[in-house]
Amino acid sequence: MTEISDEEAIEHFKRRLKKIPVEKQEKLKVVIGEKVYSVKDILSHMMAKDEIGKMELEIEKAYIRWLRERRKK
Repeated sequence: MTEISDEEAIEHFKRRLKKIPVEKQEKLKVVIGEKVYSVKDILSHMMAKDEIGKMELEIEKAYIRWLRERRKK
């Protein structure tokens, strides 16, 4: 299986985010441990590739791999 780049994962996340209406995007929150982040904060973390961003990138890459495997079936 081909390696998924960080940039590819970020673009995939952005495309998924665009499918959600803006007013609903503002209400979406992601809980990591005891902290709560908005979806836009997560995107910022992904682009900065900080600790939280690295976790989110790995989650997005795993999701992309899962989608690719599912499409093969």
